[in-house]
Amino acid sequence: MRTATTATRRVANRLTEAGLRSRVLTASEISQATNQLSDGVNLATVEETWRTCREGRFRLRSFAIKPAMLTTAGLGLVWTIPSYSTTVCLSLRRGGRDLTQIRGLARFDTHGPARISLRGLTHLRGYQFSALATSLPVPQPQRQIEHWAFATGEAELQQLAVPASGCGQVIGADDHGRAVALPLFGPQISRVEIVGTLHLAQQAVLRSLALGARVLVHSRRPGLWRDMVDEVDDHDLLWVADFNRGAMQAGSERNYSVEMFDGVPEQSVRVGVTSMVVLPPRSAVNPNADVALELLDMDTDTVKVSTRAGSSVVTMVATDEEMRYIKASFDAED
Repeated sequence: MRTATTATRRVANRLTEAGLRSRVLTASEISQATNQLSDGVNLATVEETWRTCREGRFRLRSFAIKPAMLTTAGLGLVWTIPSYSTTVCLSLRRGGRDLTQIRGLARFDTHGPARISLRGLTHLRGYQFSALATSLPVPQPQRQIEHWAFATGEAELQQLAVPASGCGQVIGADDHGRAVALPLFGPQISRVEIVGTLHLAQQAVLRSLALGARVLVHSRRPGLWRDMVDEVDDHDLLWVADFNRGAMQAGSERNYSVEMFDGVPEQSVRVGVTSMVVLPPRSAVNPNADVALELLDMDTDTVKVSTRAGSSVVTMVATDEEMRYIKASFDAED
């Protein structure tokens, strides 16, 4: 225990030196993190097959990342695989004198079977539950996952840079073709203002849903949300308060992580819930907003993205898959 405590303090000190805050999580916070990283799957009852772990139609499929892919660019390819959620777990350990071992695991969670094909990934057939447990803050499994790579010094790991936090949703691309991403919801995002059309607002909601948001909409035009709600087809993920409230279970409003106010007076929300406020085009942005999306040109899909740290102008185009959910708002008059 003393050795583990000392090692943990050293890691915490290095993180602090790099400008990152670290603290010990409570048992409750560890449970919450486990639940989030496993997408709510019950580890006690999840079924393991040769190629995946599954709970009903939900699939959790893990792979080892080959050593040549353990670079910033290599890990970036992992996020190109379509999934409900993607988890990358990097582990470091000392392998002897001046030797560092590193291991990468990637897990893709999907609804139903999915084709996952990417060079640089190694199948972990027969080790799916071990890989799942290894990627979570739970006791390590008896059947260990190997696939360690070796480095003899820091120089060999200089091609690997890992973000210190999530990048959030991809909003669009700037003039140089670089993707611009930022979180639109979460405990640190209290207020988002969307200055523009219903179509822009629904794009923001859809991309938030893709990253796990649960959205309750208050709207002056609930009928224009009906098609999107029907396409999502999950009232726990997306619902409009103006629809038949009898369809909502008592207290279910407490389960939403985002509340959107589309042309109606804004209401107070619970702590930790993000307020998204839709404003008419060319409205002034509240300086207290954590994030603002301002539609500059509807014909070119040009949007100004602003945060407290700065702003950028991007092109925000809905994909064909997104249009399946929000096509009705494309031609709607605001």
